[in-house]
Amino acid sequence: MSTLLRTIEFLGLSLWLGSDAFLSFVVAPGAFRILASRDQAGAMVGYGLWWMHMIGVVCGIAILSEDGGAAGADGVDPSLPSDGGG
Repeated sequence: MSTLLRTIEFLGLSLWLGSDAFLSFVVAPGAFRILASRDQAGAMVGYGLWWMHMIGVVCGIAILSEDGGAAGADGVDPSLPSDGGG
């Protein structure tokens, strides 16, 4: 089960950061270069930003829920090394 949760966390982070990079380096420059007016390009990029933020919220919730599920009943993450003491 731990592998599945780590996979969900990795996919959430990848989607979140990948969408940021794609919008910043591909969509925004392309919109301002191709569309006739800056107002149209701004509207298009603004629409993309809204969706990117919604994807970020969903990915953030998935990542936080994965982290909360990894902790044991005592609230200690079992993947962290212990010092051996009590």
